[in-house]
Amino acid sequence: MQQFVKDGRPRLIASSGPKRFPSTPDVPTLNELGYKDFEATSWIGLLTTGGTPKPIIDRYSRELVKILHMPDIQQKLREMEFEVVASTPDQFGAWIKTEIGRWGKVIKDTGAKAE
Repeated sequence: MQQFVKDGRPRLIASSGPKRFPSTPDVPTLNELGYKDFEATSWIGLLTTGGTPKPIIDRYSRELVKILHMPDIQQKLREMEFEVVASTPDQFGAWIKTEIGRWGKVIKDTGAKAE
């Protein structure tokens, strides 16, 4: 998106995350504009099937965190304005449960349907 913003299209009016992006410090968040507690962010995570043995999950987690902390990877992700969290599998699972609750409520309240 930043490539298009630099070219002057589109005009950004707000961001949906919890804080402003470093590349667009003049663009407020929706929360700042009065939409309290609004947060909609995209995320990427590594998931597996239920019942995967904990040692395998822990190994994947360690290796992924190691990769995410490599300077060249960090630089590339910063350029794309990714915020690397690299939490533990338990923390990530808890966060996903929070997201399911948040967006499940939105779906129920609005009657949204997948098409």
